[in-house]
Amino acid sequence: MDELEEIMKLKNFWVGINGVVTFKNSGLSETLKLCPIDKILLETDSPYLAPVPYRGVRGMSLIFAFYSEKAVRSMEGDGRKHNRGNK
Repeated sequence: MDELEEIMKLKNFWVGINGVVTFKNSGLSETLKLCPIDKILLETDSPYLAPVPYRGVRGMSLIFAFYSEKAVRSMEGDGRKHNRGNK
């Protein structure tokens, strides 16, 4: 969490989220609970970090939904409102 605090001090940095958020022991889900929503960037271009259940398969934007859903679920318990594209 110390790293997140340091990143948040920098004005033009965001926290990139990829398939690692689906890994059982990554700890990224806990970090997301502390990260401001406007500083989260969901990445689609991480070919070697495919999400569970696609470990070992080349990551691609077609499986983006698996880790983006996990990222949102990680934050839902903290009481924040999320804009999922609905206006």
